[in-house]
Amino acid sequence: MRTIFHGAKPINDSYIVTAYCVIADVLQTWEYEEDARQRVSGAEILLVAARYFQNHP
Repeated sequence: MRTIFHGAKPINDSYIVTAYCVIADVLQTWEYEEDARQRVSGAEILLVAARYFQNHP
């Protein structure tokens, strides 16, 4: 298992994959449609945003 350090907290591969799958499933439940011009999925953007802004007000 590979570990990536972001700030002081390590992130492992299983965390990233699990979080991505949950976010993708929620977006699918909400019937979110990707734009044809997108290069990055909505789930990827929300995963990065959730991780980056996790402890910020």
